[in-house]
Amino acid sequence: MTADQAVLILRKKIGLRLKGGPHGLMRCWMQFRERAGGSKEGITYDEFVRGLKNYDLILDDAVSSELFDRMDTSGDGYIQIREFIDNVMGRWPSDT
Repeated sequence: MTADQAVLILRKKIGLRLKGGPHGLMRCWMQFRERAGGSKEGITYDEFVRGLKNYDLILDDAVSSELFDRMDTSGDGYIQIREFIDNVMGRWPSDT
């Protein structure tokens, strides 16, 4: 499975677990971060892999690493809310 395919599957799995209503993107982030065991700083690589497993998305290390690096656009070792939403849910263009 490629990183692009993994994002599409993760997007679908998150969407299936979300209830309707306002602030859906914020809730999807909070739900993933909670399942991953992340902190206020964001989600580390190990936490990200744990979160993927909690969504029954088991990826090769190379794909997990590529996906994490793609999401961690700031390069600080954490995925923050905006990076997550930009990449997984496609809320805002990544270059804004």
